Amino acid sequence: MRTRMLGLLGMALLVGRVTLGSPVISYQGVVTVHGAAYTGTGYFKFALVDGQGVQFWSHDGSPPGAPPAGWVALPVNRGLFQVFLGDTNVPGMTVAIPAPSLHVPPIRLRTWFSTNASSAQLLSPDVVLKVPDWSLLDTGAMLVVDEGGRGDVSGLAAAMRVVADSPWIHTVWVAPGFYELSEPVVMPSNRWVVIRGFDEGSVTIRRAAGPALILRSGRISNLRIEGAPAATDSGGGTNVSVELADCVFAGAGGFTAMVLGETGTVVSASRVRWESGVGDALRVGGGAVLLARESRMEVSGGGGAALRLTGSAVVRLSGSTMQGNSGRAVCVENAAMSGGLEVVNSELRGGVTKSNSLCNTVLRLCTISAAATNGPAVLVGGAPTWNETRLEECVVESIGVPAVSLFAPPHLQARFVVSDSRIRGAQLGAGAAVMEAANANAVWALQVEVQGSEIAETTDAVDVRGVRLSGAELRCVGSVIRGSIGIEASIGSEVALRGVSVDGGSRGLWLRLGAKGSAMHSEMIAGSEESDGVGLLAEAGTEMVLIGSWTEGQGPGASAVGIRCVAEGTSGPTVYVAGGGAMGGRRAVLVEGGVLAAMNATLVTMNGLPVEVRRTAAEPNTQFHACQLMRLSPASTPALLLAGNPAPVPTVVNCYLSAPGAGASIALESALGGQVRLLNSVLSTNMGAGVTIAPATSLGYGNYVP
Repeated sequence: MRTRMLGLLGMALLVGRVTLGSPVISYQGVVTVHGAAYTGTGYFKFALVDGQGVQFWSHDGSPPGAPPAGWVALPVNRGLFQVFLGDTNVPGMTVAIPAPSLHVPPIRLRTWFSTNASSAQLLSPDVVLKVPDWSLLDTGAMLVVDEGGRGDVSGLAAAMRVVADSPWIHTVWVAPGFYELSEPVVMPSNRWVVIRGFDEGSVTIRRAAGPALILRSGRISNLRIEGAPAATDSGGGTNVSVELADCVFAGAGGFTAMVLGETGTVVSASRVRWESGVGDALRVGGGAVLLARESRMEVSGGGGAALRLTGSAVVRLSGSTMQGNSGRAVCVENAAMSGGLEVVNSELRGGVTKSNSLCNTVLRLCTISAAATNGPAVLVGGAPTWNETRLEECVVESIGVPAVSLFAPPHLQARFVVSDSRIRGAQLGAGAAVMEAANANAVWALQVEVQGSEIAETTDAVDVRGVRLSGAELRCVGSVIRGSIGIEASIGSEVALRGVSVDGGSRGLWLRLGAKGSAMHSEMIAGSEESDGVGLLAEAGTEMVLIGSWTEGQGPGASAVGIRCVAEGTSGPTVYVAGGGAMGGRRAVLVEGGVLAAMNATLVTMNGLPVEVRRTAAEPNTQFHACQLMRLSPASTPALLLAGNPAPVPTVVNCYLSAPGAGASIALESALGGQVRLLNSVLSTNMGAGVTIAPATSLGYGNYVP
């Protein structure tokens, strides 16, 4: 029997919907027997082979290498027949055509024919089928997933298995729908794959118990993925590189939305949202790297962090928003020195915590805010051996809690740098601070640098410190610090001010418990027309150097003092003033013990006392060189008052003492007598009763009384 198969009576027609179900190929052909067109029942065997001649499909699923075992009986009329290849409704056609196999032409149809279903003859040659070239729909082949079963595959997990076995497919398109998973979707590990949804809002992939997506190398876009967690790189292998765009990852049942922690994982994200109800929205640890822009991390309830960084992880964010609820926007904890965080031009709602971490942290052009439920807007503490945290051109705001709180344990060092930023706190309780830096050791191990910035309490609450230091060092340049108490430094702290304005309600700069300070071309002002303030309050055991600086204590009462030195027992502070000066509503300078040395300074009041020197437990060592002690308005008070019993003996050299309307330029509080070391000075009026020059001699020594 000679049987032959003629060519197509047209091309093979692809019917059905290849992208919306398994493909069905409508094929028409002609067979002849002994040169004559055959009429009757024909028995056929069909197989498809690829361009390399490898069989990938047969009508009954028989393995390649031999004709299929079964037959497909078809009517043949005058040699003509038609068959729907892959249509399992055709008797004998038991296997559908796998859609991915049609994505790489050429595809050939191989046919065996018999008139009696007993012996099969191979028809030659194989016929090339003109099925669509699906690679034209993308840069490469594309697989369609549809949850209604109308795509190449109906499930995403199954699609990943097909992709893993089909090296010509690298794009998976997910049709709109809700995909409930019984197993995680595992991206293939043998190459890069693109998974794309129709749009962000129309495709949801969910697994309630366990992770929904295991990340491996590829790109994911326009999908909403929910799970516990929604995605993770755990078990995804090494050197994973993932691009995310226009996606939502949501943690189910309070779980974290995404967990990254494998060394070599690099995730690049654009316009991505990570959401969690209770747990962290995004957790990055181990050696993973996250690079995200124009993205959002949010915790809607509970105390989880929008972003949590641990280990050697590296995170760089730009143009993004991190939103905590009662938890933090960003939490850096137990991070290694090789890790790090850099956030640029972003919002951190809920504040930042950095604890027990060695990595450097940079926040630039950011807005950082927190309320009482969050804790301080910026909280840095723990036990790093060295780390640096920087705020550059940031706005830090808090309500009811300190804006910045810093803590370092003994003998360890940390550095906190603020440049060109604004730090503000509102509705703070008594004793709270806008910026608080504390170290448990008497020797500073916490260094704070402030440059070109503003640190301010915005509601004038009582006893709120603009900056409070304990065992820390503050270096401040070209900045403004405001608070009910501008700066409080204690327990071995050091303050260095350069071109700084300190504005306090009750105190400008308060040094206590051994603190040290210096100010160059700066000003410390406290008080108002309604309440008294002290510009500089230096307590026992403290040291302060003022160079070209101005201190001012405003107010109507006796406590309005520019510079006040307070002793404790026989111990007092040490204050040096060179240039600049002090002004007080009641006193420009009040010395109650310790050492005060002033040179080329202007010490002035409106109608109070320019300078009062008072003996307490021990005599203060007070010296004025080339200074002006001036009262501007006529009154009965002197320019210099010596108080205590016995009165202290100050040194006044090359000075001008002006007290218009007073009976004496230098006077005693007590009638028991007192002395002053007076040389080459000008007095607006003579010395008061009982005041003599030491050593005792006539009024001379180059002094002049008009």
